[in-house]
Amino acid sequence: MAQNIEKHLKECKDQINLNKSLQRLYKNRDFKAVVVEQFLKKEAVRCVTAKAMRAMQPKELQESLDKRITAIGEFSEFLRAIPMLASLAEQDIREAEELPELEDGDEYEVED
Repeated sequence: MAQNIEKHLKECKDQINLNKSLQRLYKNRDFKAVVVEQFLKKEAVRCVTAKAMRAMQPKELQESLDKRITAIGEFSEFLRAIPMLASLAEQDIREAEELPELEDGDEYEVED
């Protein structure tokens, strides 16, 4: 059981570090220009606008635009989830720090 807790705490720390990396990226002017402004905002608007254009009505083009819109949304959601998951990881670490130390061989009881 203690190994599971240690593994979970390492995963929590990894999630927190991932969020720190993301926050550094958001401070980077090039990241904001290319990813946030161009891809997540302007490309999304361009794709949605293109769906209504007469030249973009063939099924293959509509499907391609749908895939691009979905990819933008999925990536945006991925970026939004990182800080939320880091916050939960921080909470898990705080709770684990409040657990009493176990003697060798003891395990925490798990309630069903």
